[in-house]
Amino acid sequence: MLRAVIFDLDGTLVDFNLDIKRIKREIFGFDAEQPLLEMIDTLAPEKRKEALAKVVEHEVSAAKRAELKPGVKEVIKSLRSRGIALALATRNCRQAWEIVAERYHLAFDVVVTREDTEPKPSPAQFLLTLKLLRVSPEHALAVGDHAFDYLAARSAGVKIALLDNKFSSAYLNKADFVLHSLRDLEGVVARLCV
Repeated sequence: MLRAVIFDLDGTLVDFNLDIKRIKREIFGFDAEQPLLEMIDTLAPEKRKEALAKVVEHEVSAAKRAELKPGVKEVIKSLRSRGIALALATRNCRQAWEIVAERYHLAFDVVVTREDTEPKPSPAQFLLTLKLLRVSPEHALAVGDHAFDYLAARSAGVKIALLDNKFSSAYLNKADFVLHSLRDLEGVVARLCV
């Protein structure tokens, strides 16, 4: 029986449209294939602090103009009506989430950001979320749009519904469910609640 849904933020609930290549160039002077947060982790502590401050600056700016994805409000309302706990696990900073939450009047039972524990693809965010919700992995569903969401969910033992896009395409055939839009989640939840 499904008891909790854990959402990703950027690309799943909203579009931040962050220019990651530009942020990498500002911090490192070049772009690289390695993910931004993982690149920052290689820096010395003082440089890491400065780099993360730059990332927060970009995320906050993006959150102020982020667009809510179609169907978010309806899906949240539907899940609430079923008594399902709602959580957020994001690689983004808490400040960006708070801006989005205020702008769009979103509320979740648990919110875990990169300030709380090691970010995805580590399973730590999902494991902490489950602990705070007091829900076992087999009673939860993660919803995301990125390979990192898939990897973190699998490592945490949580079922995963992936939104079909360029960041998730390599893992769509391995996901438990594929969503072409967030509205598809209602059908998935109905199947998991029988």
